[in-house]
Amino acid sequence: MNSMPAVAAASMIRRQIGDDHICVLTFDRPESGANIFDGATLAELSQHLDFIENDGSLGGLIITSAKKSIFIAGADLKTLLQQAQSGDMRAFIAKGQRIFNQLAALKIPTIAAIHGACAGGGYEVTLA
Repeated sequence: MNSMPAVAAASMIRRQIGDDHICVLTFDRPESGANIFDGATLAELSQHLDFIENDGSLGGLIITSAKKSIFIAGADLKTLLQQAQSGDMRAFIAKGQRIFNQLAALKIPTIAAIHGACAGGGYEVTLA
């Protein structure tokens, strides 16, 4: 597979596109045992999805995790607490839902290659 340039400097999601025109998004939150969704991860996922939507050469998408025993755990509880305290929880949840809908609306086949635990937003990814 040929690596594509990272979307964000502090990347939590790696994007690779092989000669077969299959895109692989690999969740791998640095210095963490679990992949979780916070604002930065959702924004990065949205950037990757924008790229995928605009690349007419792709034939499919595989979403996976580099973690040994977990796919995606869901929302970052610290972020949820902060959002609740600031009154922004609805906006945070709506942002996540828009991004999951963006994933579901892709015009190419999408596979969630799950291994290990999958909860909350991780489950939303699998349903999209």
